[in-house]
Amino acid sequence: MAVVLDRIIERLNKCNIEIPVVLRDPDGIVSELVGDLEESGWVLIHLSDLSEEFMMMLEAEQLVQQGRKVLVYIGGISDKSLVHLAEYWDRGNGLTITAAKLLSEIGVSHDTHNKKMAVSIVKIGLKRDEEWWNRVREKGVSAVLREIEEGLFAFLEDPEELEVTEEEKYLLYEYVLKEHFGLELLPETSLKEASRKFGEFVLEKYFLENPSDHVAEFYKKWEDSKTYEKVLMSLARDFEESRKEELRQNIDKFMNHHNHPFVQIEKELFMKTVREFLQEEDKAKIMDFVRERAKKRNRSGLEEYTDEFSWKDFSRLGILLEKPNFSEVASLDDLIELYAKDIWKFDQLWRELQNLRLPRELKDFAKEEIQKVLTEIENFWRNYYDPGRVESKQAGLIRRILENPGKVAVIVVDAMRFELAKSLNIDSGARIEVEPIIAVTPTETLVGMGALFSSGKIEKRLNREKRVVIYDRRTDCEITTIQDREDNLKTFIEDVQFLSLDDHSKVSSDKIVLKSREIDKLGHDDLSEFFSQIIAKIKDTAIKLLQKGYEVHMVSDHGFYLSDAESKIKGDRETAFDSTCRYKLSGERPDSSERVVVESVEDTYIGYALGSTVFSDRAGVFLHGGATLQEVLIPHVVITPVKRTVKLGVKIKNKEDLRIVQRNTFDVVLVPENRMFVEPNRVYLEVGKKKIEVEDAVEDEVRVQVTLDAEAGETVRVSVRDKDTGKLLDYVDVKFLPTRKLLF
Repeated sequence: MAVVLDRIIERLNKCNIEIPVVLRDPDGIVSELVGDLEESGWVLIHLSDLSEEFMMMLEAEQLVQQGRKVLVYIGGISDKSLVHLAEYWDRGNGLTITAAKLLSEIGVSHDTHNKKMAVSIVKIGLKRDEEWWNRVREKGVSAVLREIEEGLFAFLEDPEELEVTEEEKYLLYEYVLKEHFGLELLPETSLKEASRKFGEFVLEKYFLENPSDHVAEFYKKWEDSKTYEKVLMSLARDFEESRKEELRQNIDKFMNHHNHPFVQIEKELFMKTVREFLQEEDKAKIMDFVRERAKKRNRSGLEEYTDEFSWKDFSRLGILLEKPNFSEVASLDDLIELYAKDIWKFDQLWRELQNLRLPRELKDFAKEEIQKVLTEIENFWRNYYDPGRVESKQAGLIRRILENPGKVAVIVVDAMRFELAKSLNIDSGARIEVEPIIAVTPTETLVGMGALFSSGKIEKRLNREKRVVIYDRRTDCEITTIQDREDNLKTFIEDVQFLSLDDHSKVSSDKIVLKSREIDKLGHDDLSEFFSQIIAKIKDTAIKLLQKGYEVHMVSDHGFYLSDAESKIKGDRETAFDSTCRYKLSGERPDSSERVVVESVEDTYIGYALGSTVFSDRAGVFLHGGATLQEVLIPHVVITPVKRTVKLGVKIKNKEDLRIVQRNTFDVVLVPENRMFVEPNRVYLEVGKKKIEVEDAVEDEVRVQVTLDAEAGETVRVSVRDKDTGKLLDYVDVKFLPTRKLLF
């Protein structure tokens, strides 16, 4: 039972129930408990006008004679004004209930000179239990004010959803907002207006003036909160619109304030940094600032509010400051080694550049710098690469892989060039090795797949359509169709199982080949838009195969060259009797001045395009068939499980705050255990039956927003689990007690 009601009933029960009890309630406390008193067996009759006192007395006497417990409620009428009911008062059956007296009886210290404060506390606590009142006994009025202050974020978010009593509003305006924060509001100010003014007040004090410790502490909690980030951004957007010039004058202050909520100010700072980066000689120092900004501002999650700029994307240009050292390149092997170590990152950046959220002038600068590197490598490549003299490990590669002992899976990915494989990021439970391999030319599916599925002893032939095909000397077979490939490989690996990438769950052999043409098919449509989805699909398949005990390999038929409309050059076809997009066939050797490398097959010369040279008007930007390094250099990826290292435990920092929540959306704060020489852990949250991925490893404090799907009063377990093993690391049982009708 509620504490206040307990006290009142206790006092009533000490009265003589054989005569009516007269109760005076000047503070209006009992008037809010009428229903509870009636449930306790009391009959209440109300005296609102002294002219009715005599009739009220008769009614009360009649009820008593019927054996009822009668309570005559006189509200704020003075007992000195009573005539007919005065007899009961004089005989000891008169009670005066005041807020101050109730607080004293309960054991709560309060300001005896502030009646309104006392009344407000009692009315707020009318239906509260012993635990709530124990906190008030221990900490006094500050416990109530603290509770009100804890509801300020909900007050900022949606004040119109809250039903706030006058007492709650009084304490909010007079004590929390005025005394604690320094914001004065008129009593008649609506909650909606008060919420808006309070949000503006906090932003103004924090960013344009010197904030008090109370304001600063509140703002930092607000800024760090995932749950209330949207209301911060909404208020900040309006504030920025009205105070833009003042904020702009202090823009340098935002250099070290990574998580501020002002998008336009951040954009101006971003563009200022872009200008400095393009103009300054010492770009490395500016890039250090960009990287730091990207790391810390992304943690706040504020980037999602704009698609115009991104520090994270800007930081990707850091590779442009790390120019490759070509001075020690003296052979084809040296060049491939340098590319595999560093230069592939330039191709990756070129591929992703168009989708980066960067201004045009910065993208133009990046394109120019990337092209300098790619032009230099093309010159070296042209000097050292001769397709007719290079022995390709691509021929017979699948056979050699499947001859390894144990369970082996080969994923054949059409058009996976070297830099794509380097972009793979398998979880820490696996080791990835990417070996650069030179593909057989021309870099087409027909040729590359023929080489992969061969014995390794191959020769190139021209078919009737004057297309290069692979002939396997050991099986005496031209490998031109999918069936040819599978039959040819089965000659050497009898128990091999062929599956599509989508059918990986159907594996039943120790030796399997999974096939995917996702990248090549998509490359001719829109590679950049869906690339991440495709790689995620391949990665997911690899992980599932690893979990089933397979050593996983990825191989490809050819790479690709990404051009753009401005850079394409139309190649000379006058001497050719046939051509494709990226190579031409002729009876005479192409002129050495042409931008091609040459190979002879039978009595025909094949001129393979370099750079953006094309021999077809229909050529797009996704090119293959030629002989650029990007088309010829393909990956052999080997993914093997590794012995797991010891990883940091992860705990829920705000566990005590989560045991009871009033909103179904809240933050779970994760922190790593403090141990040295242990790698950070990757985890996920399990909320009831729902799984929530945590994007980054927990190296520092991480906030994860959680939304409960629960009924009022329901308890849901929130668990932290190891992403690799599912091991339980920590948990908290969260009880959902919504207070949509009561703010405090």
